[in-house]
Amino acid sequence: LRTCDSAGAACAFRDGNPRAKFDELRTYLRETGPITLPDGSAVAIDTFTDAIAGTLYDLTALADLATALQELYNAIHPPAAAQSRSAARSPTPSLQAVLGNAKQAKLDIRPDTPYTSDDSYPAVNCTDKPFRNRPGQVPSIADQWERQMATFGRYLAWGDPAVCPDWPLDRRDVYSGPWNRRTPNPVLVYGNYYDPATQYEFARRMTRQLGNARLVSADAFGHTILGFSECTDIIATDYLIELNGYPEREFFRPN
Repeated sequence: LRTCDSAGAACAFRDGNPRAKFDELRTYLRETGPITLPDGSAVAIDTFTDAIAGTLYDLTALADLATALQELYNAIHPPAAAQSRSAARSPTPSLQAVLGNAKQAKLDIRPDTPYTSDDSYPAVNCTDKPFRNRPGQVPSIADQWERQMATFGRYLAWGDPAVCPDWPLDRRDVYSGPWNRRTPNPVLVYGNYYDPATQYEFARRMTRQLGNARLVSADAFGHTILGFSECTDIIATDYLIELNGYPEREFFRPN
């Protein structure tokens, strides 16, 4: 939203204050109800949140996201819609594309297993993370997380905290520390500046917490980077081939 504000004509959601407009959309959907579009279809808060989360995984869809947000904003501000070029009798292809991205966040773009959705996700997360809450506590967790993370807090609360308490796990055999032991070879950590799921700051913290680690910082959007950048792929290949003591290299930025 900050980038949109400074992007000029390249961002369809730029007029006014994009941050304030986005917050208004979210508040309207949560407190007033679904937004009705010119063709009579409606977008509710769950569809809105799911679509935003999914679209943020795809850099090529960000322009469509800006157009879709402006179209939703126009729908609750008819005078603005009448003056806007994006006003239409039916949802634009941009809005349809964004709504179609709702499940993108839950899928691997290049899956290497038949378990490409929520089957593999809790198998990993519910083992690694100590979610000890009871299922009945999820609504109060959702309220708390919504106060802390206005857009995605409730969305996230109905993920791990709702699934993991009932996940069938007889013996939890997982390494839980210490993490600061010095390993013979450094751990290679990657962090994208604009990752929608794992913030860049998380990668910096992990690198500091590990006893022997190097951080590769990628000026990139999207969740994860290997397979999407020739530069980062070369670094990973070089690291795996030269396992005997990995030297400092120019591509490692200081933390």
